[in-house]
Amino acid sequence: NCTRRGEATVATQALAMLNSPFVETAAVALGDRIAAAAGARAGRIDFAYEVLFARPPRESERVAIDRFLDECMALTPNDPSAEQSAWRHAALTLLNTNEFIFVD
Repeated sequence: NCTRRGEATVATQALAMLNSPFVETAAVALGDRIAAAAGARAGRIDFAYEVLFARPPRESERVAIDRFLDECMALTPNDPSAEQSAWRHAALTLLNTNEFIFVD
């Protein structure tokens, strides 16, 4: 019998999460929800962290997500849906963090 299961993360688990149709659908819905939130980008980042982690983002996390969004949007500068697409990618990234996947 195993009374306690240890934490283990392997590359195939991460790839399964990143490529899962279920997780992709959840990321699209979450990204659209964040993009539709009122306010500036900083407020949307705060909203995303409150929804996913029930806490505000640390300053380093806010800077990282802000940079990530800029880089995503720079890939398709003339696309009017670039911001929404960037939020969808950010949501997929946040859904795949250890903090979201594992309960401490």
